Amino acid sequence: LTLQDCWGDSSMLAMFSESYAGIMKYLKKGAWYLDANMHSGTVGAFIFSSLATFWPGVQVLVGDVESAVQTQHAVHTLWRRFGGIPEGFNLQTGKLHQGAEGYPLRPETVESIYYLHQATGDPVYLSMGADILSSLESINRAPCGFAATRNVETRLLEDRMDSYFLAETLKYLYLLFSPNHWMRKQPHVFNTEGHPLPVLALMQNGSGANVHTFLYPNQKPAPGRKHE
Repeated sequence: LTLQDCWGDSSMLAMFSESYAGIMKYLKKGAWYLDANMHSGTVGAFIFSSLATFWPGVQVLVGDVESAVQTQHAVHTLWRRFGGIPEGFNLQTGKLHQGAEGYPLRPETVESIYYLHQATGDPVYLSMGADILSSLESINRAPCGFAATRNVETRLLEDRMDSYFLAETLKYLYLLFSPNHWMRKQPHVFNTEGHPLPVLALMQNGSGANVHTFLYPNQKPAPGRKHE
């Protein structure tokens, strides 16, 4: 999907569309989505993985905003309950999955909230972002940064702060509350590590933007030089 957005490669979109149809048919359980075995395609226990919280953001990019809204609201109930998204949650028992009780400051749900706010302008996503900021300050704030949560029920912390917390989690939160930031006004998508990529298909179709203005919004190109 990112290759389609950035380069306009329709073959990539066709591959994604086929996969998306399969996910919606076989892995969607109400507002939730489950993991499948990559070899057999079978679905195991009804365990929702924290990494799957990026999915509403993907759905926004593909234009399925209604499904994205449904899932994001379901996911946020976990945040309101625990003050973080556990690594694994059993949808049948309503309990934490054994061995996956922690929240290591992951960015995926904030990423989806950002995309949904960008697409809809609905202030409910600012409220979700405020919930996340409140939890980080009250639960995870440590003398030298922010500590991962070992168990979201007991709120025991770890002596650990992964780099993606700075590179992604805080970046999406910053952009969520910065509606006039230049990055929210240029056509782009983020890769899986939170790096912005220009959407060349839009930048080259007369929209007035190009790669140079995306990378250096406050700098004019040198006279007589083309930037591609």
